[in-house]
Amino acid sequence: GTALDLEGKIGAFGNYLGRRFAKQAGGSNVAQAFLTGGLLFCVGAMTIVGALNEGLTGNNEVLLVKSTLDFVTCLVLASSLGIGVAFAAVPTLIYQGAITLCAGFLAPYISDDLLNMICMVGYAIVICIGLNLLLNAKIKTANLLPAMIVPVLNNLLNMLKIL
Repeated sequence: GTALDLEGKIGAFGNYLGRRFAKQAGGSNVAQAFLTGGLLFCVGAMTIVGALNEGLTGNNEVLLVKSTLDFVTCLVLASSLGIGVAFAAVPTLIYQGAITLCAGFLAPYISDDLLNMICMVGYAIVICIGLNLLLNAKIKTANLLPAMIVPVLNNLLNMLKIL
């Protein structure tokens, strides 16, 4: 993630949004708000499990609970970080929608262990976001996003060993 400078690219997009909506933002840091909201809403276990559950079984209960929690979290974050948090809805919709639409195709390849590993990486990123918010740490959480692929690659390698 550091080699790709994901944090910088997402930050640049957030800065663009900040310039574009400068009057509405009231001088707040739209880039930081967008980044924090987008990561927080996209990397949690409920995002992945809920979208898979919706795509595989049509049961949307987990996504409904997640959307309620995200709404409350968005209100809290927006009160401290500003309007940029609202822009995080777009990547969340795209990410969850893609998982939901691909769930039927991915079902034979997703084991409970793989799902647990992906969720574990997501939780670690959420912890880093929390440290950034609570302790004013400077952890570049967006650069950690490629770690979400590691469990998938590990599972793929294990499947190839079996063959």
